[in-house]
Parts: sequence; structure tokens; C-alpha cells
Amino acid sequence: MNYNWPKKDKPNWHSYRIGELETLAELLSRYEKIVEWIIETVDGPYRHALWKIDSDDLSIKVRFRYERDFINFVLKWGQ
Repeated sequence: MNYNWPKKDKPNWHSYRIGELETLAELLSRYEKIVEWIIETVDGPYRHALWKIDSDDLSIKVRFRYERDFINFVLKWGQ
């Protein structure tokens, strides 16, 4: 499983949270698809995007350096 979230916060990045997933299996399935999409779509994904699973509330959190990547993400994955 891919995890890309540094301990140091990145101010002014565009954030999005996908929550309210019913099961852990649903969360992991969606997370895998999202990570694949980020790696295929974002230029320099390991520099310009962050992603992680928050196990406390069964959500997926993503952050993007550039607004264009954030907008594309929300259009594709927004609920």
C-alpha cells in the first residue's frame, strides 16, 4: 500500500477528504484506485501530491500543491 504523507505540514496546499465509507474493504478499494489515478495523472505525484488513510474516521485525505490537480481530483472523485 502506498503512503505519502510527511510529518511536516505543507501550508497552502489544496486539501480534500473522502469520508463516510461504510467498510474497511470499501476504503481500501477506493484508496488503491485513487493512488493509481494520482500517480498516472499528476505530474511529479510524489512532489506535488500527498495522500493517506485516516484510520480514526475511515477516510482518505489528499492534498495537492497545484489547484489544477485539486480541481481534476474533485471532478473525478468528489462525492
